[in-house]
Amino acid sequence: MAAETREIAEQFEKGLQQMEQSGNVEELAQFFAEDAVLGNLGVANDLHGTEGAREFWQRYLGQFREVHSEFFHTLVGDHEAVLEWESKGTLKNGRPIDYRGVSILRLKEDGKVGEFQTYYDTAAFVTK
Repeated sequence: MAAETREIAEQFEKGLQQMEQSGNVEELAQFFAEDAVLGNLGVANDLHGTEGAREFWQRYLGQFREVHSEFFHTLVGDHEAVLEWESKGTLKNGRPIDYRGVSILRLKEDGKVGEFQTYYDTAAFVTK
């Protein structure tokens, strides 16, 4: 199962990068199960399901004029993947941003993402 998890994690990474380029959240949203839970440090309440995934990724993209993420380390288990990444871009207000974080994918038996949590340097978003 770890090999399947690695493949799904790699597809997710590519899907996220494609979404960042195109601005289309639909393809990435399809990675998530109908009962998925998505959260991060910047969201007060978790979002749920495929519709929640759409909203999560639209909010993400809505912060930026442009953004690109690079994944530099991935750890996998039977049903989990931990993705380390760095994102660089420009915020909506024109300020450049460069920040790092970790995202955790917990997969269901069917290979869909059942839980997504991400932790990142929120200080990078604070206006100086």
